Amino acid sequence: MTGLFALLIFIFAFEKGFISIFLKYKVFLFFGKLSYSMYMIHVFILFSFSWLILIFENVFNLQLRVSINSIIYIDLGLPLYNNILIFFLLSIILYISTFTHKYIEQRGQVLGKKLRKYKRIKGENKDA
Repeated sequence: MTGLFALLIFIFAFEKGFISIFLKYKVFLFFGKLSYSMYMIHVFILFSFSWLILIFENVFNLQLRVSINSIIYIDLGLPLYNNILIFFLLSIILYISTFTHKYIEQRGQVLGKKLRKYKRIKGENKDA
């Protein structure tokens, strides 16, 4: 097993393999750039949507949730509708994450660099 792991590290270290080349396509680089923002907001969006489903059920007297083995799933009645819902939610997550990446994550990185620089300069002046 260790030999297999070492071989995989060796293959990916030079980034010449098929998978490495495949992962350099712009779409994967784009998702990689947004991955942290998507990670940070996806739960908020999913919980918000679940809350909206609950309200929608109560207001319109609908059954949109199904419980299987104590796990609650959203079921819109047809697999096609469920797939459209998944695509819609992924689109919302992607759309919002582009804004959170630009206006929160990138600005936070700039602020962090300024604070590190300030702390380094302040530390140098302290020693003088």
